[in-house]
Amino acid sequence: MIFITGGAWQGKTAFAETLAAGRATPASGRRDPFETALERPVISGFHYFVRRLLWEERDVNEFIAAIEAKNPDVVITADEMGCGIVPVDPEERAWREAAGRAAEKLAADSEAVYRMVCGIATRLK
Repeated sequence: MIFITGGAWQGKTAFAETLAAGRATPASGRRDPFETALERPVISGFHYFVRRLLWEERDVNEFIAAIEAKNPDVVITADEMGCGIVPVDPEERAWREAAGRAAEKLAADSEAVYRMVCGIATRLK
């Protein structure tokens, strides 16, 4: 597994597709069913999968474990959520915290971790 993080619109998905050698369309956390994350070579916007899991009261760590078991070579992207103003809305704060904890887990479990800024990837691990 490879994990890529960074600010919004920094080139994470394009870089992930390069690493995955254009094997298929990425699974989008914004719109695709959860099952697509278990089979596609790239997961784009993992933080949106986290948001949807929270809405459905599903366990984020169980979802990560399923991905690791069924799709171990996946390249995952997620926006950095910890920068900026803390949201007033409790649900937004809960999402931000859950996304951050998921990113920690993904980074710890990945063989490589990158941070993207202005389209430039820096390997952290």
